[in-house]
Amino acid sequence: MAEARIGQRYKKVDAAWVTWEVVAIGADLEGIRHCRIVDVNDRTNKKLISERTLTNRRLYQLLSEA
Repeated sequence: MAEARIGQRYKKVDAAWVTWEVVAIGADLEGIRHCRIVDVNDRTNKKLISERTLTNRRLYQLLSEA
């Protein structure tokens, strides 16, 4: 499984008009890693997403390395 890093940018495959940037990474009580991502054009638009979902190439495309 790929590992996300702070500063990486992604686009959702079916919503390519929004660029998301990873701003924080943490784990829940079960140890599942999650990423806090923000819209680079609207920093008030934030999401918490599992790392596994974010790094799934069928769902999100990595645009730039951190």
